Amino acid sequence: MLNLLAFPLLAAIVGYLLGIAAIRWYVAKNPLEAEITDLLPNGQCGQCGFPGCSEAAKAMVANELPANGCPLCSSMVNHQIAEKLGVTLSTDGDKSVEMVAGIDTEKCDGCGRCLKQCPFDAIIGAPKQLHGIVSEACTGCEQCIAICPHDGIALYQDPHLINPLPKPSLHSLQLEENHV
Repeated sequence: MLNLLAFPLLAAIVGYLLGIAAIRWYVAKNPLEAEITDLLPNGQCGQCGFPGCSEAAKAMVANELPANGCPLCSSMVNHQIAEKLGVTLSTDGDKSVEMVAGIDTEKCDGCGRCLKQCPFDAIIGAPKQLHGIVSEACTGCEQCIAICPHDGIALYQDPHLINPLPKPSLHSLQLEENHV
């Protein structure tokens, strides 16, 4: 009977000690780092010079990395990060045109290397089949370009940002109704 009570008692004692240790050695984290990490693409690509997006966010808060230090972030995200940090954004590193990858259908043989290399899961396809790129998920990091053995991937302007159609305003709709 004593053996049946020994394990639950031991588990309760260890759990209690772990709870005390968690309270005693608690390290408070900066909530600003978490907010910036949520804005970053979280692909852990390392193109900013840090091993992951959480480390890059810590560096941004500590002013070791500028707000536009992530080469994969769009200018809109860079401005959001700068706003959260309370700094002005320098336009030196700003990309004027957002780019996404595109696959040349003539050169793709479905080897799957680009599929495995993409940290953002922006490439879809099956082995030995033509692959495609989801432009909403692509950040233009160029990792798929470097790995493609057939030079079948290139960067193009983001189709969502090319010649956007203007939304009709209420004023222009009223003018059209009057002319009809």
